[in-house]
Amino acid sequence: MVHSYKILLAFLFSTFALTSEIFTVNSGSYYYSPSNLTISVGDMVEFINDDGYHDVEVTSGPELLSLIPCTGPCTIGTLTFNLAGTYDYICSIGSHASNGMVGTITVEEINSTSTSVQVVHNSASPTVDVYIDGVLSVEDFAYRTATSVLDLGTDFTVGIAPAGGDVIANFPFSLEDGGEYVVVATGILNDETTPFDLAATSTMFGATNGNVGLNVYHGSTDAPSVDVLADGGVLVSDLMYGEFSGFVEVAAADYTIGIAPTGGASIADFTAPLSGLGGESAVVFASGLLTPGDSDPGFGLFAALEDGSVFELSSLELSVANLANPVSFGLTSVYPNPFNPTTSISYNVDKFSKVNINIYDLTGKLVSNLVNSHKSIGNHSIIWNASTLPSGVYFINLSINSYTETKKIMLTK
Repeated sequence: MVHSYKILLAFLFSTFALTSEIFTVNSGSYYYSPSNLTISVGDMVEFINDDGYHDVEVTSGPELLSLIPCTGPCTIGTLTFNLAGTYDYICSIGSHASNGMVGTITVEEINSTSTSVQVVHNSASPTVDVYIDGVLSVEDFAYRTATSVLDLGTDFTVGIAPAGGDVIANFPFSLEDGGEYVVVATGILNDETTPFDLAATSTMFGATNGNVGLNVYHGSTDAPSVDVLADGGVLVSDLMYGEFSGFVEVAAADYTIGIAPTGGASIADFTAPLSGLGGESAVVFASGLLTPGDSDPGFGLFAALEDGSVFELSSLELSVANLANPVSFGLTSVYPNPFNPTTSISYNVDKFSKVNINIYDLTGKLVSNLVNSHKSIGNHSIIWNASTLPSGVYFINLSINSYTETKKIMLTK
């Protein structure tokens, strides 16, 4: 099952929306207690009548509220304060107010708190369910995928469960207001040597013009400490499993990334096509096992972009093969055409690039955006379902960097 970040976002915003509190004011023979109370916007105040016949009437404030009287012991009622300001109130029965039965409630604005967080799933446990404060938020969060950068609160608890199972671990977070963070699911469920964990670090999203921001995470459970090389020079030194490199900016260019034992020579090289990512950032994470079992994922380097796209850095051997057999780019097929109501659109990408595929009608009106994300080298395809559109001529517009291509298609119903 593909998890939905829209569901996650909707839940998180509702979870981290500032919750209201209920306060109590007691009343009796010519008193309210406490007579002065400070609360926040959205909070509620319950008035309890201990004895006598009393009501509540707000005489000044942003809203004029009131509760009808009752004979105690009883609950007069509850008022919700949705506007900031000072509320003066009295008991309007007889001479109660003139005898001192008055009170004041000060309602303060809420100082909202938020953080920017990207979550990367790099645990070799295939899929997990993610709970936020006890509620299922992401179902079947797949290995080697990532969320986009999310706006979250500062204090919450993340629960992790095997897909469809019960929560086996809880991770409380208390983050700095306005901070930017990467959280990586790492380790292996039910493994004592490298147990499942959520590794978090502060970072930055985006970069200065012409640069790419990088934060490297060592998430290969059986790999030793390593140096990360960029075109032969040391970019990160002595990075241990479970550690982040910290945020660094490099020029937006294509690099050969080498992985070397600390202080040694590179034992594995990968291509990192970063030339098209100027002004953006990525979390580069080592993933998988150096010595995998039959069903274990092998070692690889991956990059998670701010929009949630994840691509694998190709090994140098694969890159050489690609150079020997270059991949053309552009639309390769649209089948069937004419179609009703679905058709498959295939296209090639010759290097890691930002891809847009839009559908327009005869008037030039945009009717669908099918792709708007980075894609790795190779062939890709997507199904367009036009069941809600009328028959007629439409145009597929493919854009890869500065290259554009348009193809006419016919919907017949």
